[in-house]
Amino acid sequence: MPPVSLAPHQVAAIAAGDRLQAGADRTGLDAAAYLTPAKLDDLGARIERLGEASFREFQGRQRVSWPRGEARRKQIEKVEVKGDYAVLEARDGPSAVTVQHLAKTREGWKVSVRP
Repeated sequence: MPPVSLAPHQVAAIAAGDRLQAGADRTGLDAAAYLTPAKLDDLGARIERLGEASFREFQGRQRVSWPRGEARRKQIEKVEVKGDYAVLEARDGPSAVTVQHLAKTREGWKVSVRP
């Protein structure tokens, strides 16, 4: 079977999720290359509000339940692109859907906050 071609916004969403799950630094913010400044601020505020231990717990749950790479791409059910913004929906389970907002920047598509 030939490899499936991914749209740039799908690549950004999958890469950001993979980096956040990897947790290479204490907050997972090494995913910054795939996140807008607004999303970085949002993530930082969540970590500050909930605490680092809670963030680590979140990362652990994600590592177990969220497939990476090609397996994650297969979960993408819908992508709606409107100009420089996109909304991606991925099925995480029978009754769970993750919605990611993306913005097109000079560097390419990045995970963002809801406009």
